[in-house]
Amino acid sequence: MSQLQQLKMLGGAVSTLAVGVSLAKNCIYSVDTGEKAIKFNKISGVMKTTYREGIHVRIPFLERPIIFNVKSQPIEYKSVTGSKDLQEVTIKVRVLVKPNEHQLQEIYRRLGPNY
Repeated sequence: MSQLQQLKMLGGAVSTLAVGVSLAKNCIYSVDTGEKAIKFNKISGVMKTTYREGIHVRIPFLERPIIFNVKSQPIEYKSVTGSKDLQEVTIKVRVLVKPNEHQLQEIYRRLGPNY
């Protein structure tokens, strides 16, 4: 074999390996601690399964994961009001909020990813 043929074979092998790695990278996704995921399929819509922490498989270009943070998150509400003797009083209420892990599909359908 000539050097040109060897370089063509090497180029073909490298490009095949690059395409294979890229395809494999698009087939997996990771769900971190404190998160849950659901999949959106372009054909059937939101799937019923909820995925826990770890590495999961998806079909590239057909499915995409939607990852929710299910840890308790504080939300603070502020209000300025007046007292009996006409002085301003600031009231703060801190509420811990966390989505129901069993209703993530319904939350995504009705409220979207930024619920």
